[in-house]
Amino acid sequence: MHSSTLPRQDIRLVQLVVDPEVRGSGHARALVDAIVERFRSRRGIRLSCRNDYPASSFWPRVGFVPVGERPGRSLNGQPLTLWWRSFHHTDLLSLLYEKDDRPTAVLDSCTFFDIVAAQGPGYVEQLSADWLSDHVRFGVTGEVFVEISRGKDSRERARQRAAAHGMLVPEVDDALLDAVLGELHAAHPEAPGSDEGDLRQIARAVASDATWLVTTDAAMRARYAKSASRIGGLRIVRPEQLLRDVDVNRPGFDGGSVVWFQSTPLGDLVAA
Repeated sequence: MHSSTLPRQDIRLVQLVVDPEVRGSGHARALVDAIVERFRSRRGIRLSCRNDYPASSFWPRVGFVPVGERPGRSLNGQPLTLWWRSFHHTDLLSLLYEKDDRPTAVLDSCTFFDIVAAQGPGYVEQLSADWLSDHVRFGVTGEVFVEISRGKDSRERARQRAAAHGMLVPEVDDALLDAVLGELHAAHPEAPGSDEGDLRQIARAVASDATWLVTTDAAMRARYAKSASRIGGLRIVRPEQLLRDVDVNRPGFDGGSVVWFQSTPLGDLVAA
């Protein structure tokens, strides 16, 4: 499964095998946790897996993020998704991020995809207003990469992934992330399994100390906004509400109505 004499700072996970009779009982998670505990001084774990394999739904649940893909060696050339789990050692990107004192607005998958689309809703133009970048920094969590990996068009996946890499918030400590996710699960025992990605996205935003999670998903806002605010002070808002929040709190606001600025669509920055 792994080598104890590793020449590099990254651990390469080649195979992780669990007897079919005991799958679903936590053995795979325990194996991953054991690797993390044994090699904590390394940068992290990388692996590759076909995105049509059932295991693709397992990796995000144990902290992996899909960061790329490459052609597989099978006869049909089915692509392999490249997964990465960071051990969260401080690097230059993290230091630069910490020195940036602007509040963070994490974009959920729906909002992110609207922004990188060739044609997006009207709010995309407003989110790219010049004045806004002086007062807020936009970011995405690893859950956006999970959604990207599920796309059918390889060229579109590559374009979206390139855009997301430039916005990825630094990974957070596993213990903190698990604690926040545990609180969310405790607050919402009735949450459907299909919401697990939303809950992880909220937990990552809270753990990264974001101020907003921006989404057009009305169901997410209705179900989890109060808990996110109580647990971590995170505001789950519509894009229009983010603009209002930032405008009201920026220096020079006179208490009047928000002025909608003309700007270059943010999608232009990531198209091509």
